[in-house]
Amino acid sequence: MKLRDEMKEKMVWKREYTLVLILNAIYFLVFYFIMTSNA
Repeated sequence: MKLRDEMKEKMVWKREYTLVLILNAIYFLVFYFIMTSNA
């Protein structure tokens, strides 16, 4: 039972971590687009 709970926590953490990476990538792309369009 305890092992299953740990796996569930890891899956939730992994999903949140992936979401953060995706958001960072979007911010980077938007920033890069603004910089190149202004230059």
